[in-house]
Amino acid sequence: MAKKIKLSFVKKAAAQFCKLRRVEDLASLLSVEAYHLQMLALKPHYHIFTVPKKSGAKRWIEDPDDRLQDVQSQIAFRLALVYHLCRSAAAYGFMLGVKSDTQPRNIVTNARRHLGQPWLFNADLQDFFHQVKTERVFRIFSAPPFGFEQDLADLLARLVTHQGRLPMGAPTSPVLSNFATLTMDERLLQVSEWANWTYTRYADDLCFSSQQAFSDKDLAKIREIVEGEGYTFNEQKLQLLGPTEQKVVTGIQLGTTDIQVPDGFVEDLRLDLDRLRHVIEVANAMGQQEKWIDRFRQQVEGRVNFVEFVLGENDTLTAEMHHRLDDALDPPDEFGAKSWLDFGYF
Repeated sequence: MAKKIKLSFVKKAAAQFCKLRRVEDLASLLSVEAYHLQMLALKPHYHIFTVPKKSGAKRWIEDPDDRLQDVQSQIAFRLALVYHLCRSAAAYGFMLGVKSDTQPRNIVTNARRHLGQPWLFNADLQDFFHQVKTERVFRIFSAPPFGFEQDLADLLARLVTHQGRLPMGAPTSPVLSNFATLTMDERLLQVSEWANWTYTRYADDLCFSSQQAFSDKDLAKIREIVEGEGYTFNEQKLQLLGPTEQKVVTGIQLGTTDIQVPDGFVEDLRLDLDRLRHVIEVANAMGQQEKWIDRFRQQVEGRVNFVEFVLGENDTLTAEMHHRLDDALDPPDEFGAKSWLDFGYF
């Protein structure tokens, strides 16, 4: 778990960043030559590749090279400090951990906001990062709370965008997407307050819940605001759910009184924990260390940690998953001869 930051540091460092006015000021803050920043902005280098989505489609990833990523990481941290002080009441994704925050924003607290509501409307924004164009990023840096001069705003916009929009893979893109949706969040919150809805946004996932059914007029109003802010819905992921239907918010199932791990998740995780134990046993027996096994281990560990995050460390299911993981990662000392062909899931 990431170490939480003191609010006093957040305020001081955020104010320091917002006081920047010239390119030289940014270079001094980042301990980088101004010329170096200009060259990175002029010729940004990205390693571009694809990863498969659950739907079978491909997601383009634009991974900045080490020099650009280092600069972007420093900028992203300072942007996160600033956003914490002006964050939307609806935003729950890409949040900074602050010690004094009595109402932390994360995937769990986002889902809990919608407990007890019989009606739920889930919407997903299409190509979220790519819909945030360089011009919008420039306006973000030019306006409060930053108010940077044109040269500095232009340099920052070019440092954090690629091919005219936020790149999927840059460390700056998540927090900048939160800044880019401040106005949209505010407008949707105003409508939700008037209509007595609950509205939250976790990255590109918009969730609305209500005690009353959503009318066609209600849904049209939500669409009007979203599209008026320059975003479009992923029409394949729109969900309108009623009182008798199972509800899932950002991957977390809403129970009667509390959140739950989604149906099928635990069963799949148990199977993968068994698979992990078998492949580690075989790898140890054969004296081989395969990179794909380490990647598989990281994926399974992440899902076990997800169960703990949702249910808590004292839950019996959490304990079971950790026990199975420990058993998989610490196999017996003695192995019999095995063949990779013994395992039918390869």
